[in-house]
Amino acid sequence: MLAFLLGVLKIIGIVLLVILLVLILVASIVLLIPIRYQAEGTISEDKKQAKGSVTWLCKLIRMKFEYNLPDKPLISFKILWIELLKEKKPKKHKKEKAPKESKVTKEKRPKKEKQNKEKYHPAVNVALLEAADAEAAAKEAKEAAERKDVSKENPKTDTGVTATSQEDAEQSGNKIEKIIFKIKGLYDKINKIIENINYYLDILEEDETRGLIKDAWGSILKILNSIKPKVFRMDGIVGFDMPDTTGRVYGYYCMLMPWLSEDINLEPDFEQKIINGDIYIRGRIRIVTIVINALRIALDKRLKPLIKKIKNGGK
Repeated sequence: MLAFLLGVLKIIGIVLLVILLVLILVASIVLLIPIRYQAEGTISEDKKQAKGSVTWLCKLIRMKFEYNLPDKPLISFKILWIELLKEKKPKKHKKEKAPKESKVTKEKRPKKEKQNKEKYHPAVNVALLEAADAEAAAKEAKEAAERKDVSKENPKTDTGVTATSQEDAEQSGNKIEKIIFKIKGLYDKINKIIENINYYLDILEEDETRGLIKDAWGSILKILNSIKPKVFRMDGIVGFDMPDTTGRVYGYYCMLMPWLSEDINLEPDFEQKIINGDIYIRGRIRIVTIVINALRIALDKRLKPLIKKIKNGGK
């Protein structure tokens, strides 16, 4: 019995060890094998296009895209030989011809035109306009008579004038009080904003916060260095409407030339407005570098107290 139990435990241990080894192998593959990408584009007066690809696990997983203006971008995504996403090129539809008119519609058309002419005859239109003017004049005379009767029955008095003046004075006083109240509220809000700004500035000046920002910035730079392209080539000709604008842009390029790659070449054109060029990018992304540096930032002991202070605000 004891030997049987030991045999079962041995089998379970072997199975768990195999599962653990498989998980370690998968994790190492995911973390260590880089994601490779490349892209290239061309811009000129005749064509504007860009295309590229992203591959992983020795091209077992791959994605391609292509963009030719003014067409829509084409994207395809494959895992092994299975195509999960593909956008086909739009088919050109033939123009539909307008339907021909039948003989029945052609025969009915002149009859309708005659009916419309009879309905809107000039003599009929004049009579209708005269009747409408007479009705409007009678309505205005009736309204004027009613106004006269009302003015006779309710003449204005001095007490009414004084009452209205008092009401106007009260309304103006209420408006002034509302304006003063709004100004006080705005002043209080500005003071609260200034207090919050001072509170956050004091947090940034603390030694722990400065150390955390310095270490986090170093980790972020490592992530960016692992993502940036290993190959970056660009050749182009640039020209603007005004020659001085072209010269200014080329001057900025010359200032940045010591920090730029030798594969970046731009030439100015002072005679015409033009943007022509080719670009090629190739690089890789190592997931292990991103994961390690992200965990280094997230697991820092100084991060939680800083988040609490920021949430508390100026309280």
